[in-house]
Amino acid sequence: MKKTGFPEGENGLNLERMKILIIDDTPFNIETLNRILTKDRYAITEMREGKKCFEMVLSLQPDLILLSASFADVDSPVLCRQIKSESKTRHIPIILLVHRDDTESIMDGFAAGSSDYFPKPFREDEVRFKVRLHLQHQVLAKHLAAICRRCLSLRLPQALFGVEDENDKKQQMS
Repeated sequence: MKKTGFPEGENGLNLERMKILIIDDTPFNIETLNRILTKDRYAITEMREGKKCFEMVLSLQPDLILLSASFADVDSPVLCRQIKSESKTRHIPIILLVHRDDTESIMDGFAAGSSDYFPKPFREDEVRFKVRLHLQHQVLAKHLAAICRRCLSLRLPQALFGVEDENDKKQQMS
């Protein structure tokens, strides 16, 4: 560990073996994304059938989802909303895989909760950069949540900011 408390790695963050779920029914897209992303040693899971996508997301708990906007078996905006409405999965960023000029799918995806998009054909540098960026945000968000939980358990908000909770008020009144 570095002195910052973050795991070792690029920018102090270790992203290796983070879980990426690719949901697409086009073998070429999956093969291309696999080829690009295995260079960074992510743990990649592929889903080529749409019927059990949400169940897979729940069981795998990926760190990032790459979702085809033109998946034959899946209504991508509906799946996005489903993922974002579940407390166990709402934190997972979703990147849509769209045809270059498919503005409607991009806007529908954003409205449904997707975080970003990749236009097809994929550009390796863009894919690697955006995936790394979203995974870094995931690691930092988890780290921040852990710090917040620790502060709350130590009652630091009360001590640092003069915030009183209901228990403090009751004790002062007695």
